[in-house]
Amino acid sequence: NAWYGLGTIYLKQEKSQLAEYHFRRALAINPRNAVLHCYLGMALLASGRCDEALDVLETAIALDPGNPLAKLRRAMALSRLRR
Repeated sequence: NAWYGLGTIYLKQEKSQLAEYHFRRALAINPRNAVLHCYLGMALLASGRCDEALDVLETAIALDPGNPLAKLRRAMALSRLRR
C-alpha cells in the first residue's frame, strides 16, 4: 500500500521516525504482513530502539519463517543488545 511505499522512501533517506509512522499506518491496514513488520523493525533499529525492533522482527519471523531480511535484522538487533 502507499503507506509502505512512503515508509521505504523515508527509511532510505534515513528519516527513521517518519518511516516508522508510515509502516505503522500500513500495519493498521494489514497487521499480518511479515514484510511490514520487518520494515518497521528496520526503522526502529535505525532509531536505536533495539528492544522494540527485536520484538517486531520476532513477529515478522513468526509470520514468515523464511524471510531472510527479518532474520538478518534480528541478528543485528541481538548483536547491538549483546545477546
